[in-house]
Amino acid sequence: MAFFGKIIAKVSMIIEKTFYNQPKLESEEMIKVEFLGPIARPAIELDVSDLRELSTMLKEDETIAPWLSKCAVALNDAMISELDTPLKDGDRVTILPPVCGG
Repeated sequence: MAFFGKIIAKVSMIIEKTFYNQPKLESEEMIKVEFLGPIARPAIELDVSDLRELSTMLKEDETIAPWLSKCAVALNDAMISELDTPLKDGDRVTILPPVCGG
């Protein structure tokens, strides 16, 4: 079981390097996306114009997609929920999974 987990992690890393971490072009406006807690994914940079476009891109990733309906979203440390929220170069979007503690 751990063997398959390592393979999936390696494939995810390759996809991330080739798909998400493309070099920034002068015309691109990059935002940073952070994944907290049990999502356990490194931050990525993407060229998207609003949260709706970001959501569509993230739903294509099989390891992130199951989390999206359960998570809260913060833009530059402020909680948001509107998918039509515009994003600009340098914005930081944080995907916050539900937590419990005691």
